[in-house]
Amino acid sequence: MVAEERLVEQQVSLSGISDGQIRGYLDAGISEKVKDALRGCLKRRVELNETVRQKRDQEDKRNQIQREQARIRENMARLEKDSDLFLRYVRLLGEQEDLLSGINRTIDQLAAKESRLRQGLTSYILSLEVE
Repeated sequence: MVAEERLVEQQVSLSGISDGQIRGYLDAGISEKVKDALRGCLKRRVELNETVRQKRDQEDKRNQIQREQARIRENMARLEKDSDLFLRYVRLLGEQEDLLSGINRTIDQLAAKESRLRQGLTSYILSLEVE
């Protein structure tokens, strides 16, 4: 009886596969070095995806407030400028503007973090040389 041994080599582009596919490779019979590289990639991608989600949530909040402000301004155009409701709307718009300022700062911070994380992920992937 003759035993045949065959070496299999596979190259995978990490930037084009899903997190689930990476997890699938982690379960495969691969070397610890490759698993460590995949874990590092997955960790960076999870952090990036969470940052993108947080930024999207903040953008959704901003859009909701802006839609509400448009509705309020439309209502204000029909009111007497000295009415209680008009004055309440003025206060509400002021509060919302303060809130929007904070949301915009948060979005800017998250966008900068997203950019750093994307660059970090790309640099990490480009630096990998595992067998």
